[in-house]
Amino acid sequence: MEKLIKINYICFKKLIKDKLLLLFLFFVLLHRLYYFNYFYVPNSDFFAFNDLAQGWLSFNLPENYARLPLYPWVIGAGSLIFLNNQYAMLYSAEIVNLLLSIVSLYLVYLISSMFLKKMAFLVVFLAALNPLSVFLTSQPLLETLLLTTILSSIYLDLKENNKRYFFAFLASMTRYEGFLLIPILVLKDLIYSRRKIFSVILGFLSSGGMIIWMILSYLNSPGPNPYVQATRTMKPVGPEFIITIANELISFIHPDYQSIKGVIVFVSLAVIFILMIIGFFWFLKKSTREIFTILLFLISYIAMHMVFSYNLTRFVYPVLWILILFTMGGIEYVSNAIIKQNWFHNINKNMDLYFRAGFSIFSILTLLSVIYFFKMLNGYFIFVLYMIFVMSIIAFMFSIFKDRNVKNLFLISSFVLILCVLAGFSIYGTQQLMDSDKYTKAEFRFVGEWYSQNAKSNDKILMTEPWIASYYSDLSYEKHFLASYDLKCNSPDCFISEIRERNITYVVWDSYFDRISKSSLYYNYYKIYLISDLREGKNTENFELVKKIEIGPSSALIYKVLYDVK
Repeated sequence: MEKLIKINYICFKKLIKDKLLLLFLFFVLLHRLYYFNYFYVPNSDFFAFNDLAQGWLSFNLPENYARLPLYPWVIGAGSLIFLNNQYAMLYSAEIVNLLLSIVSLYLVYLISSMFLKKMAFLVVFLAALNPLSVFLTSQPLLETLLLTTILSSIYLDLKENNKRYFFAFLASMTRYEGFLLIPILVLKDLIYSRRKIFSVILGFLSSGGMIIWMILSYLNSPGPNPYVQATRTMKPVGPEFIITIANELISFIHPDYQSIKGVIVFVSLAVIFILMIIGFFWFLKKSTREIFTILLFLISYIAMHMVFSYNLTRFVYPVLWILILFTMGGIEYVSNAIIKQNWFHNINKNMDLYFRAGFSIFSILTLLSVIYFFKMLNGYFIFVLYMIFVMSIIAFMFSIFKDRNVKNLFLISSFVLILCVLAGFSIYGTQQLMDSDKYTKAEFRFVGEWYSQNAKSNDKILMTEPWIASYYSDLSYEKHFLASYDLKCNSPDCFISEIRERNITYVVWDSYFDRISKSSLYYNYYKIYLISDLREGKNTENFELVKKIEIGPSSALIYKVLYDVK
């Protein structure tokens, strides 16, 4: 315990000492607070986590063992703070993610500073400003918890602290990819550690959670775990996951510039890839033992997602920081090589005039870019944060160049301009990403609120995702809601008779259905073809339009089922 307290004290002292990092993390926190509870409806996965957390709080085992328990446990425990608030679980999840996002960024800094002398701050800077990072902080999803447990395990591994196995255990109980850490840690200890048997024991103990989970899953439903079964039965993602990673690495490029024959995209990816390879080999050469866990986890994580069945952008998040670390490693290696060769010191002194001119030009361009982003960024608060980020960049650049001669001022101004533009586009990209998802499935929330006010005791509503509407109402899901995929009928011919037999009162048509292909999994799984005649928003022989809800770009049509039809 004393050793752990000492480690925490050293870490806290290091954080206080680095005032620039502390200031930056504070404004990152403000930036993310701006997007707290930003979405009308959270990601659909939250409702599954909500049900699981409610079940665990009632000491009930889950009906399905596809989702691991740690995230529901955490948000369930946090929800107790809000007592009987209807949205207690949602607030708990968002607060947990907000706090853990700052913790994870600090851990990224601690890990990066073990490999980089000057660029560790830039790793945190780029990781913090990545739009995906902000998005996943605001959405009640488990990726932030997963990242924090992974980073904690890797950091303690670099410190050769055996508690790394405990955090690997936590990662394995958050999402299945987290389990990869356990055999990697054991393998590393078998190669480098003298206490090999002890490491194997720790590895076995930290695997206990997954072993018990798989046993419970089998007892609940004999056969493969639902997560494993989905991976086996559906088509693997394959190289598409690599493309998803590449797209996330160039997320700083403004969408308007990505269409210029792909030149900017290609050049950016080529430069990033080259720097990443340089950084990778540099770390491998100078810190083979230290980089072992990080490297194997990156490779195994990517391989696992290439054979996985789903390709979501958020799956990149747990390893994005590693790719940034390698890229910054390449930049530091190249800059060290330039300094070692004394290229700038060998340049004729008459070049000072050109350096002064370059410094002036880059400073003016930085000012113009600030004006440009003032117009681009909607919201005064967001622009103020952007200016704070710019000042952090300037402070950082001055801190790494001790000599303030004109050549270094030229370098500082050029770096400030580049990072200023990157920060501006990243913040703008974040704003665009958040706004594009702000109204996603918001119509289901308003359907639920309308239904809560207008439903009678025996009413039942049919819709594709009734759990969302139910969450925003005070009505019983089992009694008042029915999901369209639960219909036995697969043909319009028997549709009317079945909904009448089931005493369905209302049917909902969502404008989202107009934007998806009739051959898509969603369209057919939810049997949207059964209600396709309701898209026009007009009364029919069997349905009467009673409410049209419009929110943002989406709308929903609520029809009442007519029973007195001759």
